[in-house]
Amino acid sequence: MLPFITYNWPSRAWPRVKGFFEQLRKEEGSSLPVGAAGFCWGGKQVILLAHGDTIDGRPLIDAGFTGHPSLLSIPGDIEKLKVPVSFAMGDHDAYLSVEQAENIKKIVEAKEESARGEVVVYPQAGHGFCVRADHKFAESTRQADEAAEQCVKWFNAHFGSAS
Repeated sequence: MLPFITYNWPSRAWPRVKGFFEQLRKEEGSSLPVGAAGFCWGGKQVILLAHGDTIDGRPLIDAGFTGHPSLLSIPGDIEKLKVPVSFAMGDHDAYLSVEQAENIKKIVEAKEESARGEVVVYPQAGHGFCVRADHKFAESTRQADEAAEQCVKWFNAHFGSAS
Protein backbone atom coordinates (compact mmCIF):
# COMPACT_ATOMS: atom_id res chain seq x y z
CA MET A 1 0.00 0.00 0.00
CA LEU A 2 2.83 2.42 0.78
CA PRO A 3 4.18 2.49 -2.81
CA PHE A 4 0.66 3.14 -4.11
CA ILE A 5 0.10 6.02 -1.68
CA THR A 6 3.53 7.49 -2.35
CA TYR A 7 3.09 7.43 -6.14
CA ASN A 8 -0.58 8.36 -6.10
CA TRP A 9 -0.83 10.95 -3.35
CA PRO A 10 -3.49 13.38 -4.65
CA SER A 11 -1.08 16.23 -5.34
CA ARG A 12 1.23 13.91 -7.29
CA ALA A 13 -1.53 12.14 -9.21
CA TRP A 14 -3.59 15.24 -10.00
CA PRO A 15 -1.48 16.38 -13.01
CA ARG A 16 -1.89 12.92 -14.61
CA VAL A 17 -5.62 12.78 -13.91
CA LYS A 18 -6.17 16.35 -15.10
CA GLY A 19 -4.12 15.73 -18.26
CA PHE A 20 -6.17 12.65 -19.08
CA PHE A 21 -9.47 14.54 -18.72
CA GLU A 22 -8.16 17.52 -20.69
CA GLN A 23 -7.28 15.18 -23.56
CA LEU A 24 -10.61 13.35 -23.23
CA ARG A 25 -12.50 16.64 -23.35
CA LYS A 26 -10.56 17.75 -26.46
CA GLU A 27 -11.30 14.53 -28.27
CA GLU A 28 -14.43 12.50 -27.47
CA GLY A 29 -15.70 14.98 -24.89
CA SER A 30 -15.77 17.96 -27.22
CA SER A 31 -19.30 17.05 -28.28
CA LEU A 32 -20.29 14.58 -25.58
CA PRO A 33 -20.84 14.93 -21.83
CA VAL A 34 -18.04 13.67 -19.61
CA GLY A 35 -18.56 12.03 -16.24
CA ALA A 36 -16.15 10.62 -13.69
CA ALA A 37 -16.68 8.03 -10.98
CA GLY A 38 -14.12 7.41 -8.28
CA PHE A 39 -13.90 5.31 -5.16
CA CYS A 40 -11.75 5.91 -2.08
CA TRP A 41 -8.63 7.64 -3.42
CA GLY A 42 -10.39 8.14 -6.76
CA GLY A 43 -13.15 10.04 -4.99
CA LYS A 44 -10.69 12.81 -4.17
CA GLN A 45 -9.80 13.00 -7.86
CA VAL A 46 -13.48 13.29 -8.84
CA ILE A 47 -13.86 16.13 -6.35
CA LEU A 48 -10.81 17.90 -7.80
CA LEU A 49 -12.19 17.41 -11.33
CA ALA A 50 -15.46 18.99 -10.19
CA HIS A 51 -13.75 22.16 -8.94
CA GLY A 52 -14.39 23.76 -12.31
CA ASP A 53 -11.09 23.67 -14.20
CA THR A 54 -11.89 24.11 -17.88
CA ILE A 55 -10.43 23.27 -21.25
CA ASP A 56 -11.67 25.05 -24.38
CA GLY A 57 -14.33 26.76 -22.25
CA ARG A 58 -15.86 23.54 -20.92
CA PRO A 59 -15.43 21.98 -17.48
CA LEU A 60 -13.25 18.88 -17.35
CA ILE A 61 -16.33 16.89 -16.30
CA ASP A 62 -20.04 17.59 -16.43
CA ALA A 63 -20.99 15.45 -13.41
CA GLY A 64 -19.27 13.17 -10.93
CA PHE A 65 -19.95 10.28 -8.60
CA THR A 66 -17.90 9.11 -5.66
CA GLY A 67 -18.24 6.16 -3.35
CA HIS A 68 -16.61 6.28 0.08
CA PRO A 69 -14.16 9.06 -0.84
CA SER A 70 -11.01 9.54 1.20
CA LEU A 71 -8.34 12.18 1.69
CA LEU A 72 -10.88 14.99 1.44
CA SER A 73 -10.32 18.39 2.97
CA ILE A 74 -13.67 19.30 4.50
CA PRO A 75 -15.23 21.77 4.02
CA GLY A 76 -12.68 23.25 1.56
CA ASP A 77 -12.81 20.57 -1.15
CA ILE A 78 -16.60 20.49 -1.05
CA GLU A 79 -17.14 24.25 -1.04
CA LYS A 80 -15.11 24.54 -4.27
CA LEU A 81 -17.43 22.21 -6.22
CA LYS A 82 -18.70 23.82 -9.43
CA VAL A 83 -20.00 20.60 -10.99
CA PRO A 84 -22.67 18.33 -9.45
CA VAL A 85 -21.35 15.29 -7.58
CA SER A 86 -23.24 12.37 -6.05
CA PHE A 87 -21.73 10.83 -2.90
CA ALA A 88 -22.33 7.30 -1.60
CA MET A 89 -20.99 6.97 1.95
CA GLY A 90 -21.31 4.55 4.80
CA ASP A 91 -22.07 5.55 8.36
CA HIS A 92 -19.24 3.27 9.58
CA ASP A 93 -16.53 4.67 7.30
CA ALA A 94 -13.20 4.90 9.12
CA TYR A 95 -12.07 7.70 6.80
CA LEU A 96 -15.19 9.88 6.85
CA SER A 97 -17.36 10.34 9.91
CA VAL A 98 -21.14 10.68 9.88
CA GLU A 99 -20.67 14.30 10.95
CA GLN A 100 -18.41 14.95 7.96
CA ALA A 101 -20.92 13.25 5.66
CA GLU A 102 -23.69 15.47 7.02
CA ASN A 103 -21.50 18.53 6.52
CA ILE A 104 -20.86 17.50 2.90
CA LYS A 105 -24.59 16.96 2.43
CA LYS A 106 -25.43 20.46 3.72
CA ILE A 107 -22.90 22.06 1.39
CA VAL A 108 -23.74 20.17 -1.82
CA GLU A 109 -27.50 20.39 -1.38
CA ALA A 110 -27.29 24.17 -0.82
CA LYS A 111 -25.40 24.83 -4.04
CA GLU A 112 -27.06 26.48 -7.01
CA GLU A 113 -28.87 24.10 -9.36
CA SER A 114 -25.97 23.75 -11.82
CA ALA A 115 -23.64 22.48 -9.09
CA ARG A 116 -26.12 20.84 -6.70
CA GLY A 117 -25.10 17.38 -5.60
CA GLU A 118 -26.51 14.66 -3.43
CA VAL A 119 -25.34 12.55 -0.52
CA VAL A 120 -26.66 9.13 0.37
CA VAL A 121 -25.45 7.63 3.64
CA TYR A 122 -25.79 3.85 3.81
CA PRO A 123 -26.43 2.49 7.32
CA GLN A 124 -24.00 -0.07 8.71
CA ALA A 125 -21.72 0.36 5.67
CA GLY A 126 -18.01 0.80 6.09
CA HIS A 127 -15.23 2.13 3.93
CA GLY A 128 -15.03 0.30 0.62
CA PHE A 129 -18.63 -0.95 0.64
CA CYS A 130 -19.27 0.09 -2.97
CA VAL A 131 -16.48 -1.97 -4.48
CA ARG A 132 -15.52 -4.51 -1.82
CA ALA A 133 -18.87 -5.80 -0.62
CA ASP A 134 -18.72 -9.06 1.30
CA HIS A 135 -21.13 -11.15 -0.75
CA LYS A 136 -21.57 -13.61 2.12
CA PHE A 137 -23.85 -11.00 3.65
CA ALA A 138 -27.04 -10.05 1.83
CA GLU A 139 -27.08 -6.54 3.35
CA SER A 140 -23.55 -5.84 2.13
CA THR A 141 -24.43 -6.98 -1.38
CA ARG A 142 -27.67 -4.96 -1.35
CA GLN A 143 -25.86 -1.77 -0.32
CA ALA A 144 -23.21 -2.18 -3.02
CA ASP A 145 -25.96 -2.76 -5.58
CA GLU A 146 -27.88 0.29 -4.36
CA ALA A 147 -24.75 2.45 -4.62
CA ALA A 148 -24.19 1.19 -8.18
CA GLU A 149 -27.81 2.06 -9.00
CA GLN A 150 -27.33 5.48 -7.38
CA CYS A 151 -24.39 6.08 -9.73
CA VAL A 152 -26.30 4.95 -12.83
CA LYS A 153 -29.36 7.06 -11.95
CA TRP A 154 -27.15 10.08 -11.29
CA PHE A 155 -25.44 9.92 -14.67
CA ASN A 156 -28.72 9.13 -16.46
CA ALA A 157 -30.28 12.20 -14.83
CA HIS A 158 -27.39 14.38 -16.02
CA PHE A 159 -26.70 12.81 -19.41
CA GLY A 160 -29.96 11.09 -20.35
CA SER A 161 -30.33 7.33 -20.50
CA ALA A 162 -28.78 5.41 -23.34
CA SER A 163 -31.27 3.77 -25.65
